[in-house]
Amino acid sequence: MTGSAIRAGEPLTEAEMSQAVAQFLDDGYFDFGPVLDTDEVDVLRADLQRKWDDPRMRDPELDQVRDFSLMRMFEYSTAFRDLIIREPFATFPCRPTSCATTPQCRCPAS
Repeated sequence: MTGSAIRAGEPLTEAEMSQAVAQFLDDGYFDFGPVLDTDEVDVLRADLQRKWDDPRMRDPELDQVRDFSLMRMFEYSTAFRDLIIREPFATFPCRPTSCATTPQCRCPAS
C-alpha cells in the first residue's frame, strides 16, 4: 500500500488460520492480538477526530454521523480504506462457520 499510513501487514500462516477458525468456532471470537503499530493507530484516531469535528458531516442527508457513530469511515479516510485490505484482516474468513469446510472463503470488507 504505497503511500498509505497503513502498512500491508502479514497474513496468518495456514496453521495460525486453522487455530483462529477453531477458536472462533469454539469461543465465538478470535483475538488477533496487537496488529496495528502506534503510528497507524494515531492516523486512524486523527481521521476519526477530523470527521467528528467536521460540521459538514452532521448534515442528515449525508448520513455520516448517527449519535456517537461515524458511518462509512472508508469513504472519508484512505487510512480506513486501506485497513480493509490490511493483513491479517483481508484474508480472514468473514464467516468462519461456513469457511470451516470452505477455507478459501474470504470477506475483506467485513
